[in-house]
Amino acid sequence: MSGRYSDLKIINNRFVATRYRPKANTYGSTITIEVSADTRLDKLAMDFYGDGALWWRIADANGIGFFFDYKARQTLVIPLDYNPE
Repeated sequence: MSGRYSDLKIINNRFVATRYRPKANTYGSTITIEVSADTRLDKLAMDFYGDGALWWRIADANGIGFFFDYKARQTLVIPLDYNPE
């Protein structure tokens, strides 16, 4: 397979990007929140960063590989400082 997505791995019929993910200790200050059933990562990013497109920062900090890979009442870490090495 060649083309734009040729370097992606297929796991359980989902594409998983092989991009850089920062180590946990690269986050300065963090807070934790308990999410509800209607919580969305893009809404959290809008609330904390002022930009919903930065949802991936929250996903990376919590080991979430897909936008909806979390459950209600799960505790999420919200990194307030983001300084990847």
